[in-house]
Amino acid sequence: MVRLLPFVDLYQEYQATDEVIGYLREIGDRRLELQAYRTLYPAYGTYVGGYVYAPIGTIAGALIGHAIGRHKATKRQVYYEKVDAALQPIEVEITME
Repeated sequence: MVRLLPFVDLYQEYQATDEVIGYLREIGDRRLELQAYRTLYPAYGTYVGGYVYAPIGTIAGALIGHAIGRHKATKRQVYYEKVDAALQPIEVEITME
């Protein structure tokens, strides 16, 4: 019943999105984590946009959610690439002179 109150559903959806992404980070599923940003943020945007003006706001919210989700996924991908590069073994060539 509480979900029927204005804006309560936004908080619950935000928490759910955050928990999913946190869980995927915790289990180390990078592929699904990056996909979650691209899927869940647009979905959340539709909820937010629905409060502005249902038909137009929902579409605008989805578009903004796509932009934010893709940005976050790209930032996270770059982070993972840096971590992987830092963990690569260093090859050292030893020569006897």
